[in-house]
Amino acid sequence: MRLIPALAILSASLLYASQSHALVGLSAGVGSWQQNPSGDFKGGDDSDRLDIEDDLNIGADSSMFYWARFKHVVPVIPNLKFQHTPISLDGQGTAVYVFGGTPYAENVKSKLELNQTDFILFYSPLNNIVELDIGLNIKLLDGLAEVEGQTSGERESVTFSGPVPMLYGNVQFNLPMTGLYAGAEGSAVGYAGHSLVDLSARVGYRFGLGVGGVAVEGGYRSQRLKLDDFDGVDADLRIEGPWFGVAADF
Repeated sequence: MRLIPALAILSASLLYASQSHALVGLSAGVGSWQQNPSGDFKGGDDSDRLDIEDDLNIGADSSMFYWARFKHVVPVIPNLKFQHTPISLDGQGTAVYVFGGTPYAENVKSKLELNQTDFILFYSPLNNIVELDIGLNIKLLDGLAEVEGQTSGERESVTFSGPVPMLYGNVQFNLPMTGLYAGAEGSAVGYAGHSLVDLSARVGYRFGLGVGGVAVEGGYRSQRLKLDDFDGVDADLRIEGPWFGVAADF
């Protein structure tokens, strides 16, 4: 009589193992984003408010970004997405301004970094032809602005960092039997004089279905950051441009 429960447990275990790929899902991707900056920046009370293009002479550049997403079917536990987006932009030109308490009237090199790490907790009420994710994004900002005089050798830098909680949403439309899809993803928040919006639209094509599927995709990403005394920094920045990447399901 004890054989029947044992066989039942064994059968259930084998069934769970054979279907485990349907209960959880891991996907990851990497891409390149062409970053075109604009706006202005003020590194504390002892600095002028500087235009990114006209004063700091910072132009467009591109960098890689990375993401990974874990989804499951347990209703009360949120899914998780991690994304890292490094931004490092350089410029060089003649300047007449005060930065970090130091006056500059010479040829200068300038640098702007705005590295971002997103930790996103989300639920997926729709997951079929239409996929819908909603949740919370904790965006960690790690920034640096630096100016170095090429004649005087004077160099000043301002750093700022901190977490920013944001509302998160993602929607994707899958065209049945084709591998084609299109979607949009975004995070946004406004509080205490700060306003951050991070939006990305995409189209893509997936080769293969389910585990092991690989996709190529591209789109346009736009970020708007308004900071009011965020770790001592004021800024009104826009960084936007096209991107492309690859993604895979495991």
